[in-house]
Amino acid sequence: MKTQSSDSNYNFILVGKPLELYRYAYMQVESLDYAFFDSSFTQNKIVSLFNRLYWSTKINQYITLPFKKKWLKHKIKKFIQLRESMPAPKKPICFLLFSTCVPWEKFDFSAMLKKTFPDCKIIYYFSDLVEINPIRKKFVQEIPNSIDLIYTYDLGDARKYNLRYYHFPYSDISDIYPKHSPMFDISFVGQAKNRLNEIVDAYTILRDKGYTCDFYVVGVPRKKQILKKEIHYCNWISYKRYLKIVQNSKVILEVVQKNSRGSSVRVNDAIVFKKVLISNNPFLRDDPLFSESYIYIYETLNELAKFQLIPHAIFPKKYTLYPSEFFKRITNDLK
Repeated sequence: MKTQSSDSNYNFILVGKPLELYRYAYMQVESLDYAFFDSSFTQNKIVSLFNRLYWSTKINQYITLPFKKKWLKHKIKKFIQLRESMPAPKKPICFLLFSTCVPWEKFDFSAMLKKTFPDCKIIYYFSDLVEINPIRKKFVQEIPNSIDLIYTYDLGDARKYNLRYYHFPYSDISDIYPKHSPMFDISFVGQAKNRLNEIVDAYTILRDKGYTCDFYVVGVPRKKQILKKEIHYCNWISYKRYLKIVQNSKVILEVVQKNSRGSSVRVNDAIVFKKVLISNNPFLRDDPLFSESYIYIYETLNELAKFQLIPHAIFPKKYTLYPSEFFKRITNDLK
């Protein structure tokens, strides 16, 4: 239910593939009378699966699926209907597009939006690294004139590609599960990628120091799984399940990918759930949200071995993470 009103200069529409993380991160939008989800966020699983396959980068490398421009035109018609249903339909629209929308630019999606809504603003937000996606990398090197601003969660990408930095927005989702005393000292949830040995080494050090650990590692073939009786291995884990694991521990461990300089969602979880964060990302020290009162950074295993529980952690205010604060920042940057 939309209960929180604002004197915002814009009506915000969030557009992109409905990743589970975004549903939680932007949950506050459901209560803001000036912010709205693209209909794809509420699609049923079958329609959502069809859209993912239809726009799949891998599939379209081999087969160019037809009618994409018509699909986008249909989506824009839905935006017209959405605007008419808004409490303040005469306000200009600010489209917040996630990085999953970048492939649509091949079909002039942003230009089509500007043509349909001449006074609109178009913003992109990247929540992963530019260089891991060739289409995105080309996009930031040749930004269309129809784009007003591009933000990234990563400080390194902001400097490298001349983008604006903004930490990943996050809603207060701490009440999803009933509060109780944590069963474990330290939890880790993440994909192995090229980090399996680092994850296992961290587990071994923390376990040998006497900490109770709850580790879930995703995407490791059976033959490569280490300490199978102590570490949980799985092919996939839902974000809701991840949040339950986080809430059931005192400390969150983060082991970042190489070259990542941004503040990950683990920082947000630490603040919202009031958990201490251990991270091997030294660039967190540059983040405005950083404080040694709740974040312990290690760059070597010897430094990790020196970790001790922080008894009286002090956390930033939760509201600094809220999507509504991001909308305020966008509004100010557009002036």
